Amino acid sequence: MNSSPPNAAVSVMLVGDWSQGEFATLREQLPASSLWLQANSLADALDAIAPAADAVESLPVEQSPPELALVAMPRPGSARQSEVDALQHASPLTRIVTIAGTWCEGELRTGRPLTGVIRLYWYELAAWWHSALECLAKGASPPWSVALGDVRAGQNIAETLYNDPLTYREVIIDAVDYSVFTALETALTPLHFTCHWEPRHRPELWRESDETPSRVAIWDGSQLDRLELENLQTFAQRMRQRNAPLVALLDFPRAEHIEIAASIGVTEVLAKPYQVAALVALLQRPNPLT
Repeated sequence: MNSSPPNAAVSVMLVGDWSQGEFATLREQLPASSLWLQANSLADALDAIAPAADAVESLPVEQSPPELALVAMPRPGSARQSEVDALQHASPLTRIVTIAGTWCEGELRTGRPLTGVIRLYWYELAAWWHSALECLAKGASPPWSVALGDVRAGQNIAETLYNDPLTYREVIIDAVDYSVFTALETALTPLHFTCHWEPRHRPELWRESDETPSRVAIWDGSQLDRLELENLQTFAQRMRQRNAPLVALLDFPRAEHIEIAASIGVTEVLAKPYQVAALVALLQRPNPLT
């Protein structure tokens, strides 16, 4: 088994096929994944991890079993419960996180999702991962350290992110409904953000680019049909004139939606329903446009 790089904050193994569809998109969003261990299946992961788990006390840290096993689940049933149980038994310190693909969106209602794992939709992973690293950097426990008492366990981003004073930032928000804007404003104002409403259908509320430069922008959207894509592109162009990174909030985005959004100037896509902590983590990122 290849060891993780010595400077890795968390040792990770990718399990399954991460070369196709939404999982390939995730690899692009997580550059560090090129350095992670890989296994074609949970059975292969067990073969690789079990010997290290048996000798964990005598091995150097870089050769210990991975802390996380991220399992690609392109469809319900891509992995069996017996395989999960075997890996957990062999390496109790390895937390298994299943990454549900597009075809798994209705599994919680109609299927039998795996137990004893953290379950994330594919479009939740990037924000969850980046925020977890920020928690670790601040000495807080990562989300995968919690007890798995229910199907949503381990999905929450640690609330330590709420408690840190944030740099003062302006947020330009394009939301059709004023009630959506006020909900975002209510969540962000206590964190020292100042929010301005500039909806796509009210150009009289738009401020001039050189009047008060904004720092970050939020687009509240739905499923990115043709008209919405045109409106989003217009908003992205306006925000680029202000050197403002743009976070688009979309309903159940597909991999192609994220690729299209990136091609027109969107910095990040966050899927609804989202956690405020995940949104805040994106708003706090260094500005890639400056």
